[in-house]
Amino acid sequence: FLEETHLILRRQQQAVDKIRSENETLRADVAKCRRHSAASGPASRSQRQHRVDRLLAEKENLTVTADRERTAIRTVHEHIAVLQAKVLRERKAAGGVNATRENELVVQKQVRILEDRLDQAVVRYNQALAQNRQLRDSIDNLKKEH
Repeated sequence: FLEETHLILRRQQQAVDKIRSENETLRADVAKCRRHSAASGPASRSQRQHRVDRLLAEKENLTVTADRERTAIRTVHEHIAVLQAKVLRERKAAGGVNATRENELVVQKQVRILEDRLDQAVVRYNQALAQNRQLRDSIDNLKKEH
């Protein structure tokens, strides 16, 4: 989810950057038109004025869009902060960042202890079997003697 949010944020930032560059282009066009209107005659002045009005309206639309995108970016940043806090709380609740590793080490230690106990029990069992075999042999020998 965090990656998706970063992707949305990146797209919105790109849109804002694009709008800003278009705004700068429009401003340059307006300045150029103003310079040309001063240099040329009154007949083309109304056309230029119409173009300037259209460019100003477009600039206003782009400004509104940029403001909306800034608000959306701010909202996404707030949402990211909330999610990061939630992730941090969950990690702490789970016992920290290394909780899984620590739990695994504890389990491995318990397994080693139990394996050692099993090995010791197997040794004692084999010793008991050997002793029983010796006792059986001596019983058989005593029976044969009598």
